Amino acid sequence: LTGYEGCTIWLAPPPDDCGLLDDDEEDDITPSKASSTMSKEVVRVLVASTNPVKIEAARRGIEPFIKGRELVVSGEATDSGVADQPYGDAETLRGARNRLAALCRGTKQADFYAAFEGGVFKTEDGRLHVAAWVCVSMHGDDYVSEARTATFQVPPAVQKLMEVEGLELGHADDKIFGRVESGRSEGTVGILTAGRLCRDGYYAHAMELAMIPFINANLWGLSASSKFYIMSAVHKGKKAVQANGQLRFSAKHMVTGALVEACVDPRWDFTVAAVLGRLAAAREKDGPESPKLASIYMAMLQLVPPSSRSVFSCEAVQRELSKEWYYNNMRECIKTSATKLTSAWKLGPVPSNTTNDKSLRTTPAAARLVIGVADLLWLSDAAEQYLYDEYGADTGDYRMNLKKIVDPLKHLVENPESVYPITREKIINVAGDRSDAKTRVFLQEVGSSVDTRKREREHEETIREAKQLRAALDARYNHIGGEHDVCPSCGVAGRIRFRFLEGYGQSDCRKNEVWGASTEMHATGPRKEANMSTHGYTGRFIKDHCVYGQASIVLSDDMAALSKWSSNASDTFSRKTKLICTMGPSCWDVDTLVKMIDQGMNVARLNFSHGDFEAHGATVQRIREALKQRPGKHVAILLDTKGPEIRTGFFKEEGGKVKLEAGQELVLTTDYDYKGDSTKIACSYAKLPQSVKPGSTILMADGTVSLEVIECLEDSVRTRVMNNATIGERKNMNLPGVRVDLPCISEKDKNDILNFGIPQGVNFIAASFVQDGDDVRGLRKLLGPRGRHIKIISKIENESGMKHFDDILAASDGIMIARGDLGMEIPPEKVFLAQKMMTGRCNLMGKPVITATQMLESMVTNPRPTRAEASDVANAVLDGTDAVMLSGESAGGAFPVQAVSIMRRICEEAESCIDYDTLFQRIRETVMNQNDGGLAIPEAVCSSAVKACIECNATLIVALTETGATAKLLSKYRPSPPILALSASESTIKHLQLYRGIVALQVPSFQGTDHVIRNALEHAKQMGLCSVGDKIVAVHGVKEEVSGSSNLMKVLEVD
Repeated sequence: LTGYEGCTIWLAPPPDDCGLLDDDEEDDITPSKASSTMSKEVVRVLVASTNPVKIEAARRGIEPFIKGRELVVSGEATDSGVADQPYGDAETLRGARNRLAALCRGTKQADFYAAFEGGVFKTEDGRLHVAAWVCVSMHGDDYVSEARTATFQVPPAVQKLMEVEGLELGHADDKIFGRVESGRSEGTVGILTAGRLCRDGYYAHAMELAMIPFINANLWGLSASSKFYIMSAVHKGKKAVQANGQLRFSAKHMVTGALVEACVDPRWDFTVAAVLGRLAAAREKDGPESPKLASIYMAMLQLVPPSSRSVFSCEAVQRELSKEWYYNNMRECIKTSATKLTSAWKLGPVPSNTTNDKSLRTTPAAARLVIGVADLLWLSDAAEQYLYDEYGADTGDYRMNLKKIVDPLKHLVENPESVYPITREKIINVAGDRSDAKTRVFLQEVGSSVDTRKREREHEETIREAKQLRAALDARYNHIGGEHDVCPSCGVAGRIRFRFLEGYGQSDCRKNEVWGASTEMHATGPRKEANMSTHGYTGRFIKDHCVYGQASIVLSDDMAALSKWSSNASDTFSRKTKLICTMGPSCWDVDTLVKMIDQGMNVARLNFSHGDFEAHGATVQRIREALKQRPGKHVAILLDTKGPEIRTGFFKEEGGKVKLEAGQELVLTTDYDYKGDSTKIACSYAKLPQSVKPGSTILMADGTVSLEVIECLEDSVRTRVMNNATIGERKNMNLPGVRVDLPCISEKDKNDILNFGIPQGVNFIAASFVQDGDDVRGLRKLLGPRGRHIKIISKIENESGMKHFDDILAASDGIMIARGDLGMEIPPEKVFLAQKMMTGRCNLMGKPVITATQMLESMVTNPRPTRAEASDVANAVLDGTDAVMLSGESAGGAFPVQAVSIMRRICEEAESCIDYDTLFQRIRETVMNQNDGGLAIPEAVCSSAVKACIECNATLIVALTETGATAKLLSKYRPSPPILALSASESTIKHLQLYRGIVALQVPSFQGTDHVIRNALEHAKQMGLCSVGDKIVAVHGVKEEVSGSSNLMKVLEVD
């Protein structure tokens, strides 16, 4: 510290909870008390649990490394963010990480933070094993060390309780071994080893392993503040002496790390002592002429309150500033200090003289941003001029749009050469005190400065681009015969505004301006109106409606090729659309199921409107037996609930029928015990009189009977029959336009889910007649921890579901468009519009959508579908559906295997003519518009991966995905090549069976990413997905087996 002799450095007394004082000491520090307090060697460890086993494990794990120092270990309850009983290594590790993150965000401070999470996982042979993860971090550093315990097998009896009854491991142990809260004492390992190895000792070994990086900091490249020895310096390296009644620290002790800790602790006020402490530490490590030293000085200078900067006039500081190396390295200094500012703004309170504006004071990050950038820019007249010339705010308010300030900062960081040479006087001037008035004036000048020439150039470019877009619009849509013009203010973004399209002849849109959009449009506010580019427009929409276009298709000129018949070959992995088959008597034998799997069945649907537990259980068993004959194939199981229903009652003559004539009166009574006749029949819905009103329509027997309501009485409804018909007993009833006051999940449904679905391990539940998002949330609550791996598919079957579709979609894992009941709830001519609308919205959300009901209905009795049915399936694929479903065709039809085969071939044919390049561009633009131009990192990587496939003509995408999220994002952008999704989770593999374009492959683990990808490519070659010399795109995360961290995309060549 040559040059600092005689320089007095002052530091305000530390707060009472900083770790320097015992809890029972007073808040104020006297000179005599401070010396004895700081000489204590205390190591504080905070554990993310109040479980005494975990607290003791942390003590035993860290104690060997701090001999001679006092150890204080305490616990605090935190949320793991995962299930109470984690399943799988990845979920267990995620729980430990979440606990540690929650602990570090808390108010309690310590030297070390530790979090434990125990879980279970299955090996390939189906056996259940136990393991635990521990995560440790050190105060003042972001590095997290992780270690895992050894593993051991769970007894079969315990495993059965966990899987069948959904018990946690500890509760299962208590039940089997007659213990009470064994998880808070010896644990499973203690029970099974007869006390030789208890749970705290089992965890302690992992804790010791997690300490390795901290006791070998040089091998991990950790910063000085993270080195293990610094921790002790915080408590014993501070030597306080009495000086004018306050605390004084010598420069020597600052170098040891005493104030290094203070610089990263948000509880300390950033004073001159902290700045010089950091400066001295960097000087000792990197040398007196290091550019890094200059950058640290400049960065720390920004943190000093302006009122304290006068201290920099001392001779020692001025001697440093006068050295020539400061000038030579100042450009690098600005670049580095600006980067450090981004993290520095998060620390400490807002300087008291930043501003008197209370609204700004409530956002410390914003205040530091404005003041910090202003400080940085004042270093150079050129930088200040650059801000004036290139960036102007919309208003003169000093609380200008922060983006207008952030942009020049980013420019300076990325282009330091744009800053003119800086003189020593300017540097010293920065250290001087500046008042709020100058800051306000500076920001006001920035806000009022506008480069008018730049605005004029942009306007000219806008007009030119608008003309080009208008020409493109004419060329593309002249066959519509519609009138349109271009909105110049939207031209830069490539947006088109359409007026009324005369070719559609809709009277209600003659005076409405129409925007082509793939997102919901808003009725008011020009900035809120949804928009899209020219090539994305494929249909008309009015006012607050939306546009959902079909995929563009590319057709061959060879008409003769259309007449060639294809053979009934087995399924290939190139098909993208998934097939759902309803189970029933026609496909109950194993041989038929094997044939259906060969033809492409991806999901087996169990219809709980029919059958009992025994029948459905036998079906599940047969499906699993069939899969054993087809290793490598996967079939998910979907439980379709019966849901709420309204039915007619019984007749006086048992099993008889009633003949109804058009124009006659028919009374519907809510007395379900009433035996009906041709004039009066019973209805199971008790609130029918309160739900309908005169003029309402009631449909019976799948819509074959239509009734018009005449009068609503107390317990009955008078109706008029609208057509001749004959109906039998217990026929279904529909109330179009009426919100039925019945629970979405009936008592029968609850019993089916809790006592069959969860124990049998079904992968999806299709909830019937969902009316709003609360129905979905209630079902998810019903599933609870035992059913956490079951995904919810909401069936849209009535008008209420349509009205609350956005809420339902947000709460659901997927959507089923049940066109049968929906076609009776809304006009039949609007069903196809509803189908396209729901499909489009699901596509944009990246959630699977199933198109169902009567897709190949004629194949119940015929070996071939009608031409209309084949077109229906193909158009659903072009609309963007993820899956199509067979109902009676496979459950009770005469040709179940042929139905699967024909549906598969129709899907393959429709997929082969899609213009995937245009489809990707359309989806990406719409998603970017929805997200204000910004995507999360995983989605940005996946979107780029699909784009890379187009540009390099890749034949396959390989995705390493723990939870399936990466593969689902890739599927969202509809790539042309298949997506080979690798996952170690069996439930993830099953869930991916519903997503378009994904081929799922189960792998043991992700350890060694490159090795996993190489092995996957060998499998892909055997499956016919790629060949030697092909290019493939791989997507995964830098961190192995960490969900939500996909941040890497690379292009490989198959060898």
